[in-house]
Amino acid sequence: MNTTTWQEKFNRVRFGDLDVNRTVADSDPGLWQQYLQRAYVSKVIPPMCLCQTQEPVAMYIARLGDTYVLKRRPKTGHMHHSECESHGGISRAANDLYTDEAIIERADGKVDHTLSVPLSTIEHMGESSMDEAAAPPRPQTASPKRPAMTLRGFLNLLWEEAGLASWAPGMRGKRTLTRVYWRLTSELADRLVGGEDAAMRVFVPSGFLDDDTEKRTRNQLLERFENLNRLHGANHKGILLIVGELRAIKSTARNVALRLKGMPDSLPIWTPPGSIERLRAQWPASMERFDRSKHSQPVQASQHPEARPNRMFIIAGVQLSQQGNLNWRYGAAMETTEDFIPIDSQYEARIANALVAQHRRFEKPLRYDGVAATFPDFVLTDMPQPMPLEIYGFSGPDYEARKREKIAIYTKEGKPFWYWDVAQSKLPPVFPMIPTKNQNEH
Repeated sequence: MNTTTWQEKFNRVRFGDLDVNRTVADSDPGLWQQYLQRAYVSKVIPPMCLCQTQEPVAMYIARLGDTYVLKRRPKTGHMHHSECESHGGISRAANDLYTDEAIIERADGKVDHTLSVPLSTIEHMGESSMDEAAAPPRPQTASPKRPAMTLRGFLNLLWEEAGLASWAPGMRGKRTLTRVYWRLTSELADRLVGGEDAAMRVFVPSGFLDDDTEKRTRNQLLERFENLNRLHGANHKGILLIVGELRAIKSTARNVALRLKGMPDSLPIWTPPGSIERLRAQWPASMERFDRSKHSQPVQASQHPEARPNRMFIIAGVQLSQQGNLNWRYGAAMETTEDFIPIDSQYEARIANALVAQHRRFEKPLRYDGVAATFPDFVLTDMPQPMPLEIYGFSGPDYEARKREKIAIYTKEGKPFWYWDVAQSKLPPVFPMIPTKNQNEH
């Protein structure tokens, strides 16, 4: 499908009697804001997404400061076409893993999240890190529902709701870092963390670096810290969550500077060496690949489509020092492919890159805070029925038990699935072909 056809088919939105292409948001942001503002003020007819030509999907408009954002309604992400940018939503896994205390869907349409990390500190406690508060839970074969989300779980939720855990061929070349940051920022609208506005609790860079970036970013951060400190009251310091792609880790004599893409070099996150070591211990393979990528030659994607570089995202709780520095309190990491598809191993990266190169449509189920014993690694969504893709890349009694459990479930349900046993073959098997129209009829 060519770009023009994809844009016309899946990007149309109806505001009353006016049909608009969403690409206006990129080509003419001011005009796009005018459309959203008029619809927001009128509140007469809800905007309708036309990605499903037979049955348009109702949406709504949220206000994020001085900016208006077009958003899908709660629990409607599955109703949008898989190639529509509004496709997505909270997975069954998240609903099964957390109690209503962790993800609270309020009557006013807003969603409140309870995190397992503190959102402020007592000021006289000093500025030591609190990494243990953000550590991932120990794997359990059977986990009771959790009343709070870890940082990694919260980042998974934002990613999934932003539609970034699914892929369609029409997305190739359109999923840029700036776009990802914008999608994550949009997801913060009408969302709460600990009962307070998520847009003030969580900061995502814009992705644009220009001469005014440092001043603009610093002012935005100062505003958030001032609001958080007022919120928590006297003798308390608020903790701001920052989400961004890790660009570099620079060691100094006393600390380590984490530099995020979209953040100016003058605003690194200053991290105690011990915190970096704990981060490496919690996500050893991912951090090792990140370190190695900074010292290796770039791979030509055209020559090796399955060996494209990965990305590393950080969600960090930070506080502002008296000197105006961003100081690390805790954090979590998440590795993705170059196309921003979350992965848990290099085997998964290889399969995700191969699926993208072969123009397949698929989803990546996310683990949140669970071991996901029965989750497939990927799901092909361009087949007559969704097909699980499994990668068997490890060994050991617990892993073998989960492997047998998955196979037993697929067999019992009569569900076809694809698998790659890394111990048996260094090369993954060929993916199942997309049936043609004639094959479907028979």
